[in-house]
Amino acid sequence: MIKKIRLFLFNYRFIFFKRIIGNNLFETLPNILQTNNKVAVLWTGGKDCNLAFYESQLLGFEVVCLIGFFNKQKTITIESLELMERQAEALNIPFINIEVSKFSQSDYVNVILNIKSKYQISTVVTGIISNLNGNIYWLKKICKASDINLFCPLWNKNRKELLNKFIAYNFSIIFIAVKEQWFTDIWLGRSLSLETIAELEKTKKYNCLDLCGEKNEYDTIVLDGPIYKNKLDVVKFTQKKYQDLMYLEIDKCVLIKNNEHIY
Repeated sequence: MIKKIRLFLFNYRFIFFKRIIGNNLFETLPNILQTNNKVAVLWTGGKDCNLAFYESQLLGFEVVCLIGFFNKQKTITIESLELMERQAEALNIPFINIEVSKFSQSDYVNVILNIKSKYQISTVVTGIISNLNGNIYWLKKICKASDINLFCPLWNKNRKELLNKFIAYNFSIIFIAVKEQWFTDIWLGRSLSLETIAELEKTKKYNCLDLCGEKNEYDTIVLDGPIYKNKLDVVKFTQKKYQDLMYLEIDKCVLIKNNEHIY
């Protein structure tokens, strides 16, 4: 009887894993699960890394830190260090900010090795959905050289299904950057909702939009969701434009607790 129960639980877990991550990366999970369950999530503050965080939790992984890579030499930076630090506070998880403007591949490997040693992680989690910019190959090289697993729970998932998950999981997401080919500045500050998803679908039909913004058509930030212990609020920002990109530069973001701002 005990064997039957164990078999049932194994089969149920198998189906659950398949439902969350699909077929593409499922064959790697047994290897990951045989090691410890502590993971670090590559963090930008946007919707995809947040969903990767949550779905990793649903699979039984323990997220012990967030890793953000910054390049100060970039002309513009959509990712907000201010926001990510507040998100980490709201998640009650350490945030490791790494400045990488002069980094070589070996420098990235050393960073991951140090984090691996300090936090005892077995796996790096990323919210990458597709390989439009080649980042997946670069990440695989870094992780292989660091002798650590790479887990991509959103890999090759249906875009609309992913967007619907944000609604189902009750994430609070706003658009902070959009490109003129697909959007007007009215989209800046709008929330991701069933209405905006429908509008994204209409845009996709006539203008080749990737629904999840994988071709950098838009960027988002997350202010609340099932992984957060406190909500966040953007209280100061500046609207800017660079070439065809319209975006909000976040100047101040605060936590909300008991309906009050915590500065």
